[in-house]
Amino acid sequence: DVNTRQGSSPDQVIVDVNVEEQPTGSLSFGASYGASSGFGVNVGLQESNFLGRGQYLGVQIGTTSGTQQSDLDFIEPYLLGRDLKFRYHMWYNTTDNDNSDYSTRRQGISPSIEFPLAENSRLELRYTFSRDKLFGLTEYDPVANTGSSPILTQEAGEKDTSSLGYSYTWDTRRTGID
Repeated sequence: DVNTRQGSSPDQVIVDVNVEEQPTGSLSFGASYGASSGFGVNVGLQESNFLGRGQYLGVQIGTTSGTQQSDLDFIEPYLLGRDLKFRYHMWYNTTDNDNSDYSTRRQGISPSIEFPLAENSRLELRYTFSRDKLFGLTEYDPVANTGSSPILTQEAGEKDTSSLGYSYTWDTRRTGID
């Protein structure tokens, strides 16, 4: 609702704007059934204006009879009051060996920072650390005698991965009409 009224002089106007905030989040539910995976449930929550600060928060949780998946995303678009976008992504996923010779567990984090390089370009720098475990394949594991591939058997155990990455973005959509 926008209203105008006379200002302190004839060449000035006072503009009153009354704003009613709208919901900025979403909640999702899902269900599934598959012959090999069984019954599954998925729940998600996304808020693009978390606590009224313009931050993004997303949480996803899903499960079936053989898998569990969870993700958490948080984005601060103006870190320290500057044009710096900070993102933190975390995940934890598992599968069990009901339908295969092995089970897995994947967990990790990936923080990143994005900043402008020029008027139309941005650079995102990110670090990713993940810990992945493949198990159910060794002679010491009770489910090992399943006739698994020798290659998979050698890969059993826990592996850590650490990586650096970047993304360069060029976007002219907001700098005028072409």
